[in-house]
Amino acid sequence: MAQDGVFSTAAYILQNEGELAPESPLALQSAYADDRIELVASISPASGQIIALFINLNLPYEGEYVSGVTASDTPFALPSPLTFETPVYQWAGGEVSLHRPGLWETYLQHIARGIEARVQALNMLNGVPVDDSGLFGDVPLITPH
Repeated sequence: MAQDGVFSTAAYILQNEGELAPESPLALQSAYADDRIELVASISPASGQIIALFINLNLPYEGEYVSGVTASDTPFALPSPLTFETPVYQWAGGEVSLHRPGLWETYLQHIARGIEARVQALNMLNGVPVDDSGLFGDVPLITPH
């Protein structure tokens, strides 16, 4: 996948499935995460445009030391983590500073196709009447003339 394809696919995922979290008054943050991948974007509140995008993978952890914390099996010690996060894509100011190709790019497309299928299914229902009589049965509805 071309680098601009990664950006546009990630932006599509964040636009449709990302959760907004205000980190500071100067920037908003949108994030999408599952057990395999994490996408985080900083968004300009003034323009609504992405100003930075980071993609990390949760790879299986197989070592004994990660992030400066030693895992131990002694009582009350930190448990050994099951995954560790590694960066695979970083974009800021229109420039890609890190791009590590891998199967994650295909996985991004898979997530985007699933979102697109849900959006299309919803669009097919547009204009189709809904049976909401059970929801409003107790309200005396008068049709306007």
